Amino acid sequence: MGNLAGIILNGQLILLIIVASICFVVTFVVFFMLYNKLYMPVPQSLSSQEERLHAFVQSHELSSREIEVLSLIREGASNGEISAKLFISGNTVKFHVHNI
Repeated sequence: MGNLAGIILNGQLILLIIVASICFVVTFVVFFMLYNKLYMPVPQSLSSQEERLHAFVQSHELSSREIEVLSLIREGASNGEISAKLFISGNTVKFHVHNI
């Protein structure tokens, strides 16, 4: 009788492990799909980006120098690169970035 109980218990344990594994895989797949959907950048056309930049500039009344700094930031330039390209100090770049 003891062996029979052990076999039944092992069968239930195996079923529990299978169900838990399936739940884990499903949860992982759903999380991965949602993560990619939420955090992948949405490609935008250049005209759309330009329109957004123009709207931002208009709504925040940026100076011409701040617009130059913002354009370089959009291109991925660091503060040091912006400083070198515009012939201004690093502190001035920080000031403009703060204003933006």
